Amino acid sequence: MFRAGRDGGVGKDGARRGYPTRFDHLATDFRTASKENEGKYALGAAGEVVDAKTGRQPSYLLGFPFPTIDPSDPAAGSKIVWNYIYRAWYDGNLRAQTQLDMMNREKLERRLDVDVRFFYYNGVAERERPAENPRDLTVQSMTVVESPADVHGTIALSWRYRDPARRDSSWTYVPAIRRVRQISPANRSDGFLGSDMSQDDGPFFDGKVEDFDWKLAGETKHLRVVDPLNLRGEAT
Repeated sequence: MFRAGRDGGVGKDGARRGYPTRFDHLATDFRTASKENEGKYALGAAGEVVDAKTGRQPSYLLGFPFPTIDPSDPAAGSKIVWNYIYRAWYDGNLRAQTQLDMMNREKLERRLDVDVRFFYYNGVAERERPAENPRDLTVQSMTVVESPADVHGTIALSWRYRDPARRDSSWTYVPAIRRVRQISPANRSDGFLGSDMSQDDGPFFDGKVEDFDWKLAGETKHLRVVDPLNLRGEAT
């Protein structure tokens, strides 16, 4: 749930406290926009984010669309996921060069060198907001496999549309057959090129929110991995 709470970190006495749950560590423009979004947005019939007054999808939105969520709200689950999505999009366009290691119990069996690029049309800081969006997209991504040699040149391209009823468009170029094939967007949780890594594993969830029924089952304490800066409340 997205709500304010006691700040976390390590005190001057060395005692550990809980993980920070306030918005203080977020960028100023994101925090300001989140406050201004209070009561401004709602969910449409398909689970999409819409303007509460007009019922239409906003062409661009910055910050948490639902800064305060009532746990008793039947739509609380969807609103939490949308907040997560918009926070992830705020990190902006990026290029991620990744080494994907496949291990057995004893050693490294295989390694993939992968270059992934993401371009966002929504949720990014104003300075990164595209001037045009003729295809009405929210996200474009391209994955290029650089090694090993047997899969070198494999490319995956994906487009996600703002229209809640329109499925993602996904294509793959396979060097072995020198052809581009359109593929189903429903296999995002399948292993990538024989690995245990899927498209969803990077951001933990990267599906289309409207494709699922979300329910807030409750709240609980859990353990998580954080770096020292987060524990000191100094993450940026």
